[in-house]
Amino acid sequence: LHLSIRRQRQMCIRDRDSITIENYITDNNLDPVFTTASGARYAIQSVGDGDSVRYNDLITINYTAYDGNGVVFKSTVTPADSQYYIYPIYDPLTFTYTSSGWTLEYTSLFASLQSYGLFEAISAALVNMKTGGQVVVLLPSALGFGSSSDPSNIISPYSVLRYEISPLYVR
Repeated sequence: LHLSIRRQRQMCIRDRDSITIENYITDNNLDPVFTTASGARYAIQSVGDGDSVRYNDLITINYTAYDGNGVVFKSTVTPADSQYYIYPIYDPLTFTYTSSGWTLEYTSLFASLQSYGLFEAISAALVNMKTGGQVVVLLPSALGFGSSSDPSNIISPYSVLRYEISPLYVR
């Protein structure tokens, strides 16, 4: 019985996450939307018109991360004076795709997340992009902070997360 109740709760959370993500996709006219094996969803809003992102490139990106309520909690973009980020960074991230994977997984972008979903979605999206483009990544709560919230307990447990990512430079 205990396992059944736990499984039902997980299914309810998964269903709620799916509805939240689908509503965001519909409300923002995202099309096409791709789903990774882990369940992360992403949409390339703009491919970009600069240099193509290829394997073994050194890539610099800007990103902004939002919680389920649309509040920015982390960004490499300097905010307007009226904005506050829970985890300010303000410097673009630079990483490389190597034969062993993206070095991005060792940056602050991934430091507190529960799984590989964001890494997987960024990997799939960026190789189809150029500098100047933008991709939106939507993570179900199980791929974000899950039941444990963020380290500061500001973001609600089971919050769907959204990341807007733009490649700036390719070397």
